[in-house]
Amino acid sequence: MTNPGAIFQFEARFDESTTRAAERAFLVRSKRELRVFETFVAPVLLSATATAAHYLRFDGRVVYIFGTFAAIAAALPMVMYFLRTASVTSGRSNQCPSKSAY
Repeated sequence: MTNPGAIFQFEARFDESTTRAAERAFLVRSKRELRVFETFVAPVLLSATATAAHYLRFDGRVVYIFGTFAAIAAALPMVMYFLRTASVTSGRSNQCPSKSAY
């Protein structure tokens, strides 16, 4: 029979270099296997839409909007790759480990 009032304490130690490498490996694998649409398909479709809008002589604002979204969609995975690993090296991972994908 288990005691519901029992408290379990786990002590974990993190080495920043191995934590950073594990975080980068996790992000690369999750982008490749789980977030294919977000990482690859969205920038390609938005770029194709901006190009088609340009050749079909749509208003310049439409081309600009789709081009901006394409640039953001292409840059966001790279930015998150460096921001998350920077947060790991800042020491916050020892105080409060992240359990989410972002």
